[in-house]
Amino acid sequence: MTPRAAVWWLIAVCFVWGLSFVAVKAALVYATPLVLLAIRFGIAGAPIAGRLRGARREEWIGGVVLGLLFWSGFAFQTAGLRDTTPSRSAFITILSTPLVPVVQYAVFRAVPHRLTLLAIGLAVAGTWLLTSPGGGLGLNRGDLLTLGCAFMFAGQIVAVGHYARRIPLTRLLALELGASAVLSLVFAPVLESPRLEITPAFVALMLFLGAGGYWTFYGQLRAQQVLTPTVTALVFCIEPVFASIASYAVYGEVLGPRQLAGGALILVAVASAAMEGAVRTSNGTASLSP
Repeated sequence: MTPRAAVWWLIAVCFVWGLSFVAVKAALVYATPLVLLAIRFGIAGAPIAGRLRGARREEWIGGVVLGLLFWSGFAFQTAGLRDTTPSRSAFITILSTPLVPVVQYAVFRAVPHRLTLLAIGLAVAGTWLLTSPGGGLGLNRGDLLTLGCAFMFAGQIVAVGHYARRIPLTRLLALELGASAVLSLVFAPVLESPRLEITPAFVALMLFLGAGGYWTFYGQLRAQQVLTPTVTALVFCIEPVFASIASYAVYGEVLGPRQLAGGALILVAVASAAMEGAVRTSNGTASLSP
């Protein structure tokens, strides 16, 4: 796969993920967050469960690391969607982009560029505007949980950049999805009061989330074989645009001027983070794919 093709693939992934914000919020009417995630990841991982056979120790370690970050991110995001809107959730989730260089520094000591600091400042300002509508309500519980999601996904993007070139993709994906499904089942009775109502609407939503999940998660792993974590995070900036369109179509959600300004600042922060990656790569000072 060429880098150009990988970018287009990720854009398609973002389109499906944008729709998924609305689908998950609708599915939460019928199930609690971790029950929903157990079913979603179970459906997504079932076709490739056989790839777990013969996995080596280092492959299990990589899969478990990705699974923990992946599951934690979705657990925070799904729980947050009970109390926030799809658009707000998507814009806050994309804060993972300016956080990627920070995580790279923490793990690999890759020194952040000064544009990273600018990106973080813009992202914080954008989040404040986005989550402080006219009524001055500020961050609600759902927004705070989604911030946790952004941190976890930043770590997952960096970890994928590390493992995607070392472990066969279908095996890595099987490990990631399997770990996420098991963690959801184990912690559901501990962290929530499990609830499940099986209806035709719920089944349809889970088939979309499960099948779409398999394709999009595989797509991210494959694309990151040729794209750096920072470039990957940049492409993900289009995800909240798709989520906002879907949320408007289904729920009639309209962001006010202040919230739109906050979303715009977050997108500028995303672009700044990408510029940091471009500067480092063009100067040959460091590789963004450890």
